[in-house]
Amino acid sequence: MLAAASAASFHWRSLSWRWPGAMKWSEPSSEELRAKGTGFGFDPDYAVFLKAVRASTPPDATVSVIAPRTHELYVYQAAFSLAPRRVVGPGEAAVVPFVAFYKDDRALSLPKSRRISGGVLIQR
Repeated sequence: MLAAASAASFHWRSLSWRWPGAMKWSEPSSEELRAKGTGFGFDPDYAVFLKAVRASTPPDATVSVIAPRTHELYVYQAAFSLAPRRVVGPGEAAVVPFVAFYKDDRALSLPKSRRISGGVLIQR
């Protein structure tokens, strides 16, 4: 009876900061939900990169996203995550105002480039 009364008055949410990982049923952050819920299981770092591209470009921009591996999930996730921005492939990189390179630091040597989380962004 005493254990049940103690358990009822215990602040279970405080357990997560006292003992990290203790509450597997605690609510994930909005970033974790977005990354898991939208299919970034193939490359979780890509979600962080796209968030940085989104924060660095205006909503009406056209962006060429260049990923090191050619896979349709990279293209799909870029188009989905960066909407309403127009996303184009590497073939149009020379004519669009923004080019985002995922995990490619070589692009830092190009004019008007800057580092963002997970890659490099060029703004012309």
